[in-house]
Amino acid sequence: MQFELALDSKKFYTVSEVNKYIADLFANDGELTYLSVKGEISNFTNHLASGHFYFSIKDQASKLNCVMFKNYNRLLKFMPQNGMAVIVRGYVSVYQQRGEYQLYASSIEKEGAGDLYKKYIELKERLEKKGYFSSDRKRPIPVLPRRIGIVTAPEGSVVCDIINIISRRFPNMPLLLAPAYVQGQQAAPSICAALARLNAIEDIDLIILARGGGSLEELWPFNEESVADAIFASSKPVISAVGHQTDFTISDFVSDLRAPTPSAAAELAVFSKNEKLSYLEKSRERLRQHLTGALEKNKRAMALYRQKLSSNAPEKKLENYRMHLDRIDIKLRALLNERYMNARAALEKNSPASKLAAFRPIIDKYRQRLAAINKMSSAALVKRLTAAKTGLDSLWLKFAVYDYKKVLQLGYSIVRSAAAGKIIKSGSELKPRDKITLKFIDGDVGATID
Repeated sequence: MQFELALDSKKFYTVSEVNKYIADLFANDGELTYLSVKGEISNFTNHLASGHFYFSIKDQASKLNCVMFKNYNRLLKFMPQNGMAVIVRGYVSVYQQRGEYQLYASSIEKEGAGDLYKKYIELKERLEKKGYFSSDRKRPIPVLPRRIGIVTAPEGSVVCDIINIISRRFPNMPLLLAPAYVQGQQAAPSICAALARLNAIEDIDLIILARGGGSLEELWPFNEESVADAIFASSKPVISAVGHQTDFTISDFVSDLRAPTPSAAAELAVFSKNEKLSYLEKSRERLRQHLTGALEKNKRAMALYRQKLSSNAPEKKLENYRMHLDRIDIKLRALLNERYMNARAALEKNSPASKLAAFRPIIDKYRQRLAAINKMSSAALVKRLTAAKTGLDSLWLKFAVYDYKKVLQLGYSIVRSAAAGKIIKSGSELKPRDKITLKFIDGDVGATID
């Protein structure tokens, strides 16, 4: 495709055609199809949903956007980080949907830590040795601050989110914004001045230091030693909420509490008034139920004690003794009657008529047993005789089957040696000129083998 650059040209091109033309220029440039670029990683993002890496590499004068797809980055033996000095290999092309060119990385090698990252590590180690990060010096966040100071940019989503969340969780909570630059060379002095102004106000009980996400360079004011000194010197507790959850700055380590995001800082700064009121109402109801239950329990105990006192009165005890004597009298009468009936039954049982009557069932039982034995013996004898007859018939049948004359009647003959009279079972036992005798049903016949 050729572009006509004349001002009076009447031909128009779509955005897609222009971007495709530029992409073809990149694709046909041999230098850009595979190259190695050295720089420092910035704005690194691991896109968990797709698995791709998005980042920039930069030097002192410029930066280049990069992407490394999942099928390449899974081969890396390390996780890239902001500030890391690397050599990225790949090709440069155009992302046509946005009209942006970027480096499509196929490999990344470590070259060492970047200058900013080295500076960050050195300051972190030095301040840690001075005790700036010690948990012993960190102060608790007040449960209900009288007023909350906010250090951030006066415009943008960060301050709006903080104000909205605090107002929703605790309506009418007094807030005071100390505006400050949060990016660039003026940011560090501006943040220190804002912290000093809020510390000079008596009813400020808590300070939120906040900024949205960004690259290592954009967040660098919060890694300045002057800002760390201002937070360390603050007489008010400080919540640091800089960047996203994965971003860590020196301010986060020095502050009394780190929040992963500015919105989270607002939630940590105040409790929810409605939740607390609901909790207090539920506590009041639980206390009322507990007291009501205790009163009912005491009423039941009093009624029980009153009943016990009534049951232990002398009249009640005398009545109980009378009832006890009546029960003993009934039991004695029943026992005497039972013994009388048992003695009478024993006398009747030992009379001659009763003894004879006792033996009659035994005699009948043995008579029935004898009849059963006689019946069983007769049946067993008949069964044995039948079995013996069946056995004899079977033996006779077998004898008739094995009779050789029956076989001869079927047309068979028996071959014997004429000399020895031995039965010949196989043709291999005979030789030419051997004499044999053939036995038929009606007589014997002599023969000679040819």
